[in-house]
Amino acid sequence: MKTRKLVSLCIAAALGTVLAAPVSATSSFTPDVSNFKAVFDFDTTPASYTEGHKPGTRSDTVGDSKSEKCITAEGIGLTYDLTIDAGVSAKGNALRLDVTELAPEGGSWCPVLLNVKFGPNKLVDVSGATDFIFWVDTTKYKDTNGQHIQKGINLYIQETDVAEDGSLTDKATAWKPKAGSKGGYYLMEDGAGGWKKVENSDSDFWLPVNYQGWIKLPISTFEHTDWSTDDSDGIFNCRQIQIIQLGMGNYSIQSGATLYFDEFGFTGNFAGSADTTTTKPVDTTTTTIDVTTTKPIDGNVTTVDQESDTTVDPAETTDGGPNVSTESTGLTTDATETPATPSVTAATETVEGANGPEGSRGTGFWWIWVLAAVVVIALGGVCFYFLYVRRHPGFLKKLFHKHDGEE
Repeated sequence: MKTRKLVSLCIAAALGTVLAAPVSATSSFTPDVSNFKAVFDFDTTPASYTEGHKPGTRSDTVGDSKSEKCITAEGIGLTYDLTIDAGVSAKGNALRLDVTELAPEGGSWCPVLLNVKFGPNKLVDVSGATDFIFWVDTTKYKDTNGQHIQKGINLYIQETDVAEDGSLTDKATAWKPKAGSKGGYYLMEDGAGGWKKVENSDSDFWLPVNYQGWIKLPISTFEHTDWSTDDSDGIFNCRQIQIIQLGMGNYSIQSGATLYFDEFGFTGNFAGSADTTTTKPVDTTTTTIDVTTTKPIDGNVTTVDQESDTTVDPAETTDGGPNVSTESTGLTTDATETPATPSVTAATETVEGANGPEGSRGTGFWWIWVLAAVVVIALGGVCFYFLYVRRHPGFLKKLFHKHDGEE
């Protein structure tokens, strides 16, 4: 056991060293209208935010309504807080995440959803995009010992499904970065105006340690989430971006850690393209995911029940080192990734109970006919008595005397 823990720590330290990078001296990317389209910038897209605002809380109304807000966050105010902050950003405002002292030792699953489908500038069309890109600052993301640590994210992007004829459907498709073993990778700034290629983990998407700058993921390195089955043409079209999920686990060892996100968008050749942002959303069915367990790096299991109005890829998130599923390290990834399915058992039993054991229509109403026959006979007897017997009082005497004579 001691050997396995030692190997695990060595791997985490090695990868942390590889991914550690100073704040970029020379930026590798300068966004403008010709090469970048923002889908969530915490300034005006998809809605307007002001510095100091607390998104995702009950009082937050930024979006289409209080129940259709642009940022939703499970467990907010408990293990972490969100704040719109202009002090550290790529441009204007950024989203600041602070892990609180209430974060449990075993971790707590806390997905943050950036709902691009709400707000005045919703459902941004980034057709023709080549890369998904965002800005991040992990320089203040440290453990309680003051050491820089990695942050794992369960990342996915949901878009409106596009039919083979190019029309929008009422369904949605969700995409996630491919695992490193499948060729997945991302690009980070190298500090000299270029890009450094980093292979993805086979579990979560791990942010660089002690880093400030752009993260770029080629569209070609995305694949369907395991629970997303609606895709009419098999293409990441980028016609209507609906949701960006940042699924994260918060742990007590991370209490006091701070993380910044900004300028979620797409790169490509957008020169000459018109403003294709739509304000009329396509009505898509949302998927409810029941996340049952989250297994942290120390092997303790924290049970959580989490529902969202969109489809969620509920793989586990554990920080403080990569979650490698190997026998030598003793670190495992064990998550349930199953959408909730409706139960039809109760309905079936109800139908069988009403229609009889064979379920044939009408076989349960025979007693009505028997009751109707009894009523008809009784009414007939009453009518016969009042209309005939009472007018002919000798009828009963003759009837009974006749029977007596026969005997």
